Amino acid sequence: MKRWALWIGVVIVLAAAGSGVYYYYFMRGEAAAVQTSTSRTVQAGRSDIEVKISGSGTVNADSRATVTAGTNGTIEKLGFKAGDKVKKGQVLAAFEMEDVSIQIRQLELNMKKQELQMTQYETQYKEATGTENEAETKQSLTNSMELLKLDIEQNRQSLDDLYEQQEETLQVVAPIDGTVTASDIEAGDEVQGSAVIAEIVNYEALTFVVQVDELDIPDLKLDQTAKVHLNALPDKVYEGKVVDIAKEGTASNGVAAYDVTVSLTDIDGIIAGMSGSIDIVIESKQDVVVVPADAVVEMRGATYVRVPGAAGAQGAADGAQQGTAGAQGAAGGAQQGAAGAQGAAGGTRQGATGAQGAAGGQRTNGAAAGGNTARAGGMQMEGQLVAVEVGISDETYVEIVSGLKEGDSVLVPLPQGTVGTAAAQTQTQIMAPGGFGGMGGQFPGGGMGGGGVRGGTGGAVRTQGGGQ
Repeated sequence: MKRWALWIGVVIVLAAAGSGVYYYYFMRGEAAAVQTSTSRTVQAGRSDIEVKISGSGTVNADSRATVTAGTNGTIEKLGFKAGDKVKKGQVLAAFEMEDVSIQIRQLELNMKKQELQMTQYETQYKEATGTENEAETKQSLTNSMELLKLDIEQNRQSLDDLYEQQEETLQVVAPIDGTVTASDIEAGDEVQGSAVIAEIVNYEALTFVVQVDELDIPDLKLDQTAKVHLNALPDKVYEGKVVDIAKEGTASNGVAAYDVTVSLTDIDGIIAGMSGSIDIVIESKQDVVVVPADAVVEMRGATYVRVPGAAGAQGAADGAQQGTAGAQGAAGGAQQGAAGAQGAAGGTRQGATGAQGAAGGQRTNGAAAGGNTARAGGMQMEGQLVAVEVGISDETYVEIVSGLKEGDSVLVPLPQGTVGTAAAQTQTQIMAPGGFGGMGGQFPGGGMGGGGVRGGTGGAVRTQGGGQ
């Protein structure tokens, strides 16, 4: 009976040992198969690069004028109707002519009489020479001529005013090119000087107005180029330039925004009021060396990129070695569990079965965890850092001033650690067989496998350190 029990124990131990060996080699191969790179390799190239300030806004027609009568009078005729296009200087309205001809004629006659009177005074002044009262006569004539000069000057000014008044009140002209959008005046209307003759808007001089955050305002300057994308005209990009930056902003939640006006050089199809977005180019460079922005790393005030190198492979190898050590420790634990099973078959240590065997199962888990972390650490070590000097960036690419040349390879990190990725699935597969090791530990003597825990844990710590 004892010999029969002994053979049963030996068979069970051999099965457990075989399972441990199968797990070690199979899972190590599977882990290597699912190991993936943490980055992709790209080459530094040459390109044009622009730094932009973007925002949304609307198309405005800022060139507009309100034309008033300017004087009281009666409108004789109008030279336009609402909707007409007019040119600068074009006559919009003519007033009924005020008859000032009689006043003008009267003043002209008075001035002629005054000129004749002045001639007489001058003649009398000459004739008074050598007369008995010469001094008194000349003084009187001098006073009369001075007063007459003042009257002549006054009449001349009045006459000029009448001429000017006649010219100013005859017509009202357009101050700008544009389209008459509104007018309530008709011929024959009696109007005051403040009456609006017409509203004129120049739809050939459209602008795009966008609000810019106060933090971006210092980077804006007049005449910077811009590209406008209109929602209603998605197939075309319109060019423009900055023509005005508001001196006062509007505050919202403690942050100020300023209106920036961009003139549009091409208005084909555009109507005032259309909405869209704009990119204002604040800096640009042509034909410079660039890399993807994700490839650039900033640490301690310096800038680096990762390039392919041996550092990452060495870290992975170290981690794999440590993981192997953990697996070997677990295998040792399984062997110790087998020895315990033999002792149990001999009937000497049957009280130590379940708990010690379970410990052996934990050792197997420890080895698997160590190997997995080793691989993760090796992936973190991929590539080596190279210091570079960077220039401008458009958030997609970064200019490389020095440290790399065109054609050099750099590493761009790939997204890691997201739910459902291959890495997460691999870890689950590696950790799951730990339960199988625990089952083996149910045999007597399983507690001797403690070396498996230490070996596996040591591999994880080493690999993480290398990755850092």
